[in-house]
Amino acid sequence: RLITEVSLGIFLYDALFYPFHYSFHKLRSGQWRKLHSRHHQWGATEDAPHNAIETVQNSYVDSGVQVFINICVQQFSPWGYKHPLSRIFHNLMVTYLLCESHSGYDLPFMSHRLFPTVFGGAPRHEAHHQRGNVYFHQFFMWIDDALGTVQKEPLPAPLTSHVSELEGSWAGSRVRSPSAARAATAASSANAEAAEGLSQPS
Repeated sequence: RLITEVSLGIFLYDALFYPFHYSFHKLRSGQWRKLHSRHHQWGATEDAPHNAIETVQNSYVDSGVQVFINICVQQFSPWGYKHPLSRIFHNLMVTYLLCESHSGYDLPFMSHRLFPTVFGGAPRHEAHHQRGNVYFHQFFMWIDDALGTVQKEPLPAPLTSHVSELEGSWAGSRVRSPSAARAATAASSANAEAAEGLSQPS
């Protein structure tokens, strides 16, 4: 019962959130789209492949939609009511999957590695944050694959160079999109030129 209720709850949560998430990007109403834009601002302004802060950077309406959907799916069970333990595990799993998809990492134990035909994981969600017009699923892949809202070119490869001693092997598995890599290169060049200009006598 626990496995059935948790799996069904996560599936329904993702399926019900999909049309809302799609509308946040595709509706003509600028005010509606603006409610979700804050969630994407960090990746556009910071020299980082991704940051977990995006998991909680939302407007009240954006967050409210997610909480409302979560409350709704917690009321449904084939047994008539959801077991309290299933509710706890559902919340833990949703929280973990949200953090995982926003982590920017591509590690062997992650959902998209363990179940590659089921979960999109961090690589797909990173592509969504960088482009905004692909991969609207929170966790899964089936609606995006069915509707064709997928990236035509290959997904970003893990970032394997410039691993700092502080980040260690984890940094070698971070997902970086081509646009983020170009932006980081441009920023590094600009910083180098600025430093060179400061070092020259006036």
